[in-house]
Amino acid sequence: MPADKLALGRFPELPSCPGHAPWPAGVIDGHDTLTVAYKAATRALNLDESDPIRLQHYETRIKTTMLSTLQALAARERPSIPERYIEDAANSIRKLAGSITAALGSSLKQ
Repeated sequence: MPADKLALGRFPELPSCPGHAPWPAGVIDGHDTLTVAYKAATRALNLDESDPIRLQHYETRIKTTMLSTLQALAARERPSIPERYIEDAANSIRKLAGSITAALGSSLKQ
């Protein structure tokens, strides 16, 4: 298994909401959507023989669902999502996308 696959790790945790109130349901749902998609794509990437169709599915999911969800979370104003979380999440998604694209390219060459 290539080293870049192992370096992906876990998706960042949602930090505590400022103040004593919990995050609104939309924020929690958005974070959960990102986490589930990240875990599923990571599992597909770490298969010994990744199927190109499966990899293309996750590549598309990253570009559509994950990025739009992260953009929606970043645009929240009250309460706003900490910038550090948005940056960490974006970096995790970027690394995942790069790994998926590389695995897809390798898979299509075979």
